[in-house]
Amino acid sequence: MENPRFKYIEVQWQLGLPSETGTNGCYIEDVIEYCMAKLNEMNSKVPCVENRFAITKLNEALQALKYREGDRRSRGVIGTLDH
Repeated sequence: MENPRFKYIEVQWQLGLPSETGTNGCYIEDVIEYCMAKLNEMNSKVPCVENRFAITKLNEALQALKYREGDRRSRGVIGTLDH
């Protein structure tokens, strides 16, 4: 069942390769960075261990995606649909 709060979230995802379609949306990394910024803002006002833990885990996810990007870049498949 879908979360009823999802109706308040609208994300325009990147559709197609930017080299072919231009930039027309965001990536998962952008959403993670946005969530990290929101949690950091909340944590600056009402700090708690749980917020710091969530920020750490989001940062780990972001680093994993950046690692993937670097790997794809080193293999010359960045910006393609090749694996």
